[in-house]
Parts: sequence; structure tokens; C-alpha cells
Amino acid sequence: MTLNNIEHKISSFSAMNKRGVTLIEVLVVVIIMGVLAGLGVANLQQAVRNTRIKDAAMNTAAFLERVANDANRLNMPLCVKVDQTTKKTITAYRSVNGSCNNPGDKVAEMTLDSDNKFVVAEKDPTECTVNGMQNYVSNTAVFAPRLGLSAAPSGCWYVRYGGTEHYGVAIKAATRNNLTYMLSYDGAQTWMAH
Repeated sequence: MTLNNIEHKISSFSAMNKRGVTLIEVLVVVIIMGVLAGLGVANLQQAVRNTRIKDAAMNTAAFLERVANDANRLNMPLCVKVDQTTKKTITAYRSVNGSCNNPGDKVAEMTLDSDNKFVVAEKDPTECTVNGMQNYVSNTAVFAPRLGLSAAPSGCWYVRYGGTEHYGVAIKAATRNNLTYMLSYDGAQTWMAH
């Protein structure tokens, strides 16, 4: 092997290593990464909305269950009222002379986080319809103590996440002694029990 052959092989080997990538190859990779990132962001946003409405419905049911237990423990009616200004806070008060018009001492309070608000849903789950009538709580409910039974009145408390189609509902059905919750991700058209 001559020196010229060796130099020729080295120069051709160097030329192959210097090839690099073309602009088209870079653009294809960038486009693929953009599509995958876009899909990931959309799925992440959907997961955040689902989680926030589920937490709001679950926390509302737990809060109302606590108020029902407090009414039975204190052996007195408690008024649960949704703040009509912000629609984000629900408060339990001692009733004054059995009336909720002039609430007494505050017993408990819960404020929804994020973009959640108490609302009236456009379509009720069957558990919120009694004798063909909607049974939702839009403002005030009385939790009257009952021996061995939940003090919570039958009804539904709706929560909506921002302007989305994500709804949650805390339900006290007449046939059950505890509160449950349901979720809807399609504008209250279909409800899923949890």
C-alpha cells in the first residue's frame, strides 16, 4: 500500500464523517416533536380539568357529610348556604329559631379552589330527579338532626370547572343515608358514579 492510497482512504473516510443532516431532516424531526408535544399538552390539560372537578365534587360531598354529622352531634338544625356573590364558598351556620334567613354562628366553611363554582346543571342525573322534578340546591338547605339517619336533606349540589363542560355533583338521595358524588365531562349529558 502506497502513501497515496492511504491518504486517499483517509480523505474519503473524513468526507463520509462530515456529511451531517439536511435541513429537511431537521424540519421533519421538529414537526414530529411539535405534534407529539401538542398531543401531550392537550391530554395534560384534559387530565387537569378531570382531576379538579373530581376533587371539587368529592370535597363538596365530604363537607356536606361533615355538616350532617355536626347537625346530629349538636342536635340542632344547621343551614348550609352557597355564597351567591362568588359562588365559590359554601358555609354552614347554626339556624336561629329554626330559620335560615338570619344565620347564626358559623360552624364550618368550604371554598372551592381554582376555577370551580357552584352552579345549576343543565341536565340532572336521575339521582337528582324526584317524582319528575329537579331536586337541586341553588342557595340554602337545612340540615335537620335525625336519630340514626343523615341530617342532610335530599338534593344535589353542582360544581362546574370554569367555562368547560366538566361538572361534578354531590348527591344526597332519599334512598341512601350517605352523600355520594358523580362526574360529567360532556356538559352534564351523561353522568358517571364514583
